[in-house]
Amino acid sequence: MSQSAPPQPAAAPLQQSPIQRRYYWSIIRHAARATLPAGTPVQAQKYLHNEFKEQILGLEEVRGADGVVALQAISTTSLDHAEFSDYIEAVLSILADAGIDMPDRPEDLLEICPRDLPEPLPRPKRRPRK
Repeated sequence: MSQSAPPQPAAAPLQQSPIQRRYYWSIIRHAARATLPAGTPVQAQKYLHNEFKEQILGLEEVRGADGVVALQAISTTSLDHAEFSDYIEAVLSILADAGIDMPDRPEDLLEICPRDLPEPLPRPKRRPRK
């Protein structure tokens, strides 16, 4: 009688990578510069980021310290690597539908929005590990 190997636990999903986040924020920066008033890039980026989160991921109820329940957009930091890739594709689809031209190659977008910029790319807040 052959013994089968015990079942292996499922591998944890890959986390978002730094290059994924940089690419996403480069898309947001490019869209903000293409669509919103000059002189407000950081505010425009935050606005677009929040709008995309609401439109693509939806809202969740969050209880504040005072016990009041409020709706807020679901955070992108909760997405794993594959989910974040799907989210980026959804953002690109919305921008294409809106007529926002994007470079053909992702590398070109990263060149448009290089690492050393006048204002830093937003960094996601780290959630405590469980």
